[in-house]
Amino acid sequence: MLRGEPAEGLRYLNEFKRLVEGLAFKKGTPSAPAFQAAVNRLKEDGAHDRILKKRGTTESAIETSDLSARAEVT
Repeated sequence: MLRGEPAEGLRYLNEFKRLVEGLAFKKGTPSAPAFQAAVNRLKEDGAHDRILKKRGTTESAIETSDLSARAEVT
């Protein structure tokens, strides 16, 4: 589904609302800051915004990737 259109018989109708997404890493895991840096690099070079624009989901754009001890979901 990431390479093109959704599976046959399905179509993307746009997002319902902004999505809160995250990944969990064990505290102190060295890959957490590396993942954060990679996401921030996608944002800095414009790839993040281009992907969202192509999918029609620009309202879900992030400013930066954050490492946080807790998540707030509303």
